[in-house]
Amino acid sequence: MLLDKDVDIRHIQKILGHSSISITQIYTYVSNIKQKEILIAKNPRNDYVKINI
Repeated sequence: MLLDKDVDIRHIQKILGHSSISITQIYTYVSNIKQKEILIAKNPRNDYVKINI
């Protein structure tokens, strides 16, 4: 849930008390909704379209 609210994984690592970021990554995943939002918002083609309009 913290990742879905754009909290940096390093902060989550500290909150959970993990010594390694790889341990934190085991317990995290990106939801399908978040993946879709990222693909829509961060798609490099979006920049190309904005420039050429």
